[in-house]
Amino acid sequence: LQVLQELDQFGIGYTASVPLAALPKVQIVPGETLHQLGARLCRQQNVNLRGLANGGIDIWNASVAKRASGGLIEGRNILSIDGDHNWSRRHSHHHVRGQRAHGTDNQALQVQAVATDEGVTRYRPHLTVQDEDTDTGRARGRATTRRDRSGGHSLSAQVQVQGVRDEAGALLDAGLIIYTESAFADVRQDMLIARIGWRQS
Repeated sequence: LQVLQELDQFGIGYTASVPLAALPKVQIVPGETLHQLGARLCRQQNVNLRGLANGGIDIWNASVAKRASGGLIEGRNILSIDGDHNWSRRHSHHHVRGQRAHGTDNQALQVQAVATDEGVTRYRPHLTVQDEDTDTGRARGRATTRRDRSGGHSLSAQVQVQGVRDEAGALLDAGLIIYTESAFADVRQDMLIARIGWRQS
């Protein structure tokens, strides 16, 4: 957060909704935009960048997502729904490997971690090479985040509803968790709103 705020020459405005650990080293790649740098640094922290309504950018992840009141229920408030069950990005084992910037022993040169997805029953591994300086803890966090994110992306839905507010009258917005239930789309669970659009006719 401190790096992005210091380099924010255009006054975009960066905030953080999650606690961040200090990074041992930050090096800017020549020609890299501030957004590209931010996305790269966020991968090390297992967090994301998200745009805010005021034009600023917040560093966050789903652990701090708020819940919308009520839900999206087929037969009650869903006008149409299109579900996508796509497991192509899910893997049985998510391996992350990398190295420390300093040191010559095995703990510096052979950093690795693995996270297992119990939902994938056949052996289907995936390897991520950590480009930046890493240690076992950060590699483990990256593997766990990749596993969870891949599981989340395996089920998505595009939902059309009447109105722009939840049952408590609050405006629906990206980043909210909302219960979604549809027999047609085979969805019965909490889902995170990834993007939202309003249309008036």
